[in-house]
Amino acid sequence: MKKKMLLIPLALLLVMSLVAAGCPDPPPPVQDEPPEMQTGPQVGKLAPAFTLPAIDGQDISLHNLRGKAVLLNFWATWCPSCRAEKPHLIAAYNDFADRGVVMLGVNIGESPSLVREYVIQKGIPFPVLLDTETQVASLYQVRGIPTTFLIDGQGVIREVRIGAFRNAADVAASLGKIIEMQPARL
Repeated sequence: MKKKMLLIPLALLLVMSLVAAGCPDPPPPVQDEPPEMQTGPQVGKLAPAFTLPAIDGQDISLHNLRGKAVLLNFWATWCPSCRAEKPHLIAAYNDFADRGVVMLGVNIGESPSLVREYVIQKGIPFPVLLDTETQVASLYQVRGIPTTFLIDGQGVIREVRIGAFRNAADVAASLGKIIEMQPARL
């Protein structure tokens, strides 16, 4: 009887060992995207998607701009550095608009009427989006302004610039990193 009592736990232990040996560790979790294509506001990651209203009332979605190089500039009307770089962004926009570059200004936290008046006064030709609740600025972890994200046609952030561009050539140099320059036709 003692032998039978001892055999039962040993048999159970043997069965459990066989079951455990036959069951490999679970596979690692599958990622939706390879690590280099994860979303985030850092260089080498996909730019976080968002949709914001422009001052003309039209909603603009970053996702819908895939295939185009995008300069995404966070700013405010009260910011001296933002004001100083605006003419450089306008000049670069005029130089690069016909090359498929999209420039978007994202105003952070100000009233639509104030931003609209500023855009008209300064003659800003590119779309200005209204992040009145600062949700997109938070999504992009903007800590100081101006902050500019340069995003390539695949939606990948190639440069993050904190602080103002010094001149139009400075903007052009950054834009050169995100567009494919076509060779001159003969």
